Amino acid sequence: NKEPTNPNQKIGHIRGRIVDYYIQIELLINAFLTNYFVLENKHSVFLTKFLYDDFCSTGLKIRVLEKVLPENIIYKGFYVELRRLTNIRNTVAHSYPMSLNEPIVLETKKLEGKDLRVLEEEFFKIYKKIFSSLIDAVNKLIEDKNKTN
Repeated sequence: NKEPTNPNQKIGHIRGRIVDYYIQIELLINAFLTNYFVLENKHSVFLTKFLYDDFCSTGLKIRVLEKVLPENIIYKGFYVELRRLTNIRNTVAHSYPMSLNEPIVLETKKLEGKDLRVLEEEFFKIYKKIFSSLIDAVNKLIEDKNKTN
């Protein structure tokens, strides 16, 4: 894949990557919560009627996940890093281009410029740990459920 050269295209490219990869994190959170709370024959109903509802925010899902998957089971600092990923995702999704030459965006909550390349680097450094830990947690939960059935 060729790296875009136009600053607006760079911004779109970085935004797209972060949002796309964050969706994978959300899917894993949904998978964990579904497998934790719901019988297998009700998974799709739980997903469509609850987890995909507009009022079931990512923040709410993280709070619930925190209660059923304590940090001492996954790793210390997991939820701080997960919230940081969420913050980066929200920053890139809801910010405005500031520069004609560089992928710098205006973070609307703080009214300050952010270099998307720096945010992208931070995001993917954290993403690898979070993604791997969530995959392990979902797999372990499913294994444990299968042992009891």
